[in-house]
Amino acid sequence: MISGAVVAALAGLVYLVLAPAHVLGGDNAEFATLSATGGVAHPTGYPLYTLYLRALAWLPASSPAHAAALATALLGAAQIATLHAAARAWGARPAAATVAVALYAGGPLPLLLHTQAEVFALNGLIAAAIVYVAADGGPRRGLSRTVTLGLLAGLGLANHASCVLLAPLGLVGAVRGARESGRWPVAVAAGVAALVVGLTPYLALLVAPSAAEGALVWGDLDGAGAVLDHVLRRDYGTFQLGGDAQPVDHAAQLAALGASLGRAWLWAPLALAAWALGRGAWRPRAGDAGRAAWLALAASLVLAGPVFLRGFNIPPVGIGRLIVERFHLLPVLLLVVPVAVGLDHAISSVRARWRSEAPRPWPVGAVAAVGAVVLAASTALSLPGLRAAHSPAVERYLANTLAILPQDALLIGTGDHQVFGFAYLQRARGVRPDVVYLDWELTTHAWYRAQLEPRLGHPVVVEGVGAVSARLVDAALARGRAVFVDTAGAAGSVQARLLATFPSYPYGTVIRLLPRTARPPPLAEVRAENEALVGRFDLRYPRPVVGEGWAALVQARYAQPWHALAAAFAAAGDRQAADELAAVAAALGPAAH
Repeated sequence: MISGAVVAALAGLVYLVLAPAHVLGGDNAEFATLSATGGVAHPTGYPLYTLYLRALAWLPASSPAHAAALATALLGAAQIATLHAAARAWGARPAAATVAVALYAGGPLPLLLHTQAEVFALNGLIAAAIVYVAADGGPRRGLSRTVTLGLLAGLGLANHASCVLLAPLGLVGAVRGARESGRWPVAVAAGVAALVVGLTPYLALLVAPSAAEGALVWGDLDGAGAVLDHVLRRDYGTFQLGGDAQPVDHAAQLAALGASLGRAWLWAPLALAAWALGRGAWRPRAGDAGRAAWLALAASLVLAGPVFLRGFNIPPVGIGRLIVERFHLLPVLLLVVPVAVGLDHAISSVRARWRSEAPRPWPVGAVAAVGAVVLAASTALSLPGLRAAHSPAVERYLANTLAILPQDALLIGTGDHQVFGFAYLQRARGVRPDVVYLDWELTTHAWYRAQLEPRLGHPVVVEGVGAVSARLVDAALARGRAVFVDTAGAAGSVQARLLATFPSYPYGTVIRLLPRTARPPPLAEVRAENEALVGRFDLRYPRPVVGEGWAALVQARYAQPWHALAAAFAAAGDRQAADELAAVAAALGPAAH
């Protein structure tokens, strides 16, 4: 176990050092904000993780995002230690278990999800604990095994619903514990009671601070029924990954999962895992977990992989790939045990072939050293992708946008990175709380409108004729607010509809809407104003490359106004100005390579 502790400590140190001090894309800013303000996360609420972040918000850090990332890194280190113990409990000897967990710890997904505020690190820790306790050689016996697995199941569900995918493994372990105890009724009752206790973090949703108190709150959880709807993800669809009714491309999802598994395990160890799973399910060797446990592990792996993918209605392309890949961490993690056991068999076979006497155990120091080398090599392979994912571009874009907006401006847009990112800067860091950011897709929810309207000073749904979005803009402009839309709108989006309704002109990273009877300023004035705005941007970071996820997405926002200006000058016949502005756009946008 010493070698496992060494690798876990080294992995934890790597995670802590790499933890970013700024928010990233997706849900990261939401959890960083909840760490600082408390509140309720988007469905299912993830109360165990949010309570954990809130409890560790005191960690010495340079920002709330950094504190939340450090707290998550500690979970990652605990996960590695637990996985090593689990691999040993399933029959792998120290050397194989150490190499397997070291390879996993430095892989692309663990390195990404253990170094930022994301719910998957705690999900992986609980999953690793279930794998450990359910093993024949696990740390619990009898009633204690059943109760522990029941508690872990409840805590897992209070953290992330995907923990239910480990049900085959947990149930086999719980039944084993009941058999070992010899008291079935008592064991079943105690296991169910422990499960209920594990679910109690959901009660925190009923007593969470309100949005009026400065907390980030998704939903109006005014009773048990509302909490149940939140837990069941009614806003998205219980069995869907996203709220849009898009068809699921199973082939594309399986290909994306296969790519994640291959990158995580460098392909070759997957053959060892397949051999170990087949051997365990057919005829486990002495010292390995029993056949039932191996079959349950295989079933959980299938559930967490191909079966779970059937609800993935977000195409694994572009930003969608980043959203989907996070859910691949669980099947990658479940492969640690079969990889370790298969590697152990391979090492034993090689040593037995080259030595006539029984092979001696590896010295603990040598095993720990090998684990450290494997961890270093695995981390080095993953670092280029991690650097791109950890770019400060998202937070800088959000801060730059807030910095240029007039007092009490209204910005209408879409996207998790904006709704949570602006909330982080305004609520957790106190940056420009006067600006109102309105996510149009969320205005379909009454609770969201109720939170916004006191800040707007009028209803989101203004009485009158015409499109709801246009009536909202008319009301805001009539009250003297400067109104803007982001530049992300495609054809048919609210941004496109508003741009077709109101006069407008490019403004820094966004587009300014004017009253219906107004005329945009002359092109020369618009150009001069945008040149002045660019001078106020903080762009002191490596320019993202096209295709580098959230960072490249927001970096493109700097270029879009200049592309629009270039097109306007070209239409006016000023080819020289158009070429100059196109060059500015190319310099501000993401790099080609």
